Amino acid sequence: MLSYALQPFLRNTRKAERGAKQFLVRLVVRAAPFALLRNTRKTERGAKQFLVRLVVRAAPFALRPKLRPLILLLLAGAAIAQAPIYTPKPYGNLKQVMRSVALPSSNIILGIQQKPPKTDLEWQTVVNASVAIEELENLIMIPGRIMSNGQQTPVQNADFAKFAAALAPAGRDCLKASLQKSQDAVTNCTDSLSQACDNCHKVYRDLAQK
Repeated sequence: MLSYALQPFLRNTRKAERGAKQFLVRLVVRAAPFALLRNTRKTERGAKQFLVRLVVRAAPFALRPKLRPLILLLLAGAAIAQAPIYTPKPYGNLKQVMRSVALPSSNIILGIQQKPPKTDLEWQTVVNASVAIEELENLIMIPGRIMSNGQQTPVQNADFAKFAAALAPAGRDCLKASLQKSQDAVTNCTDSLSQACDNCHKVYRDLAQK
């Protein structure tokens, strides 16, 4: 069907341009299922076969200067449509993530108030902890992670998402401060870190234990 529809494109530039635009619409319609379906072997194989057919049929039009940008757009759209879909998978439960990432990293940052780093290696430890806090939002918000009681982590709750989102700027502020190797700067950033943790704990940890 596509090969038949593409034959009139060669008659003249105007018809070719109009036909190429119509071809773009059909491409979007045909490529949409590959972008929406999960990355199964069957879907990936079908998408690759579709991309090969597209390259073969679009090749003649690449010789026309006016059509080259549109052809490149078609090929780029097909490549994006057949790209593998990555879905993150959680492994540890929420308490394990908090104890292995959040707790040790926040302790390192908060501990600067009593024991400031003296060497580059000690400052690098603070930098690493700050990056871990900044990335913690991503870990917490992965769908499908369970809590220690076996229930799903409430990533769909607006307040939970808001509490998790507050960790990223807190970690980013501590990262900037630790790169400056300034005890005062890191001490100032601990307020936002402590507040971000406390806000979530009051709702999803402390109340749950009562």
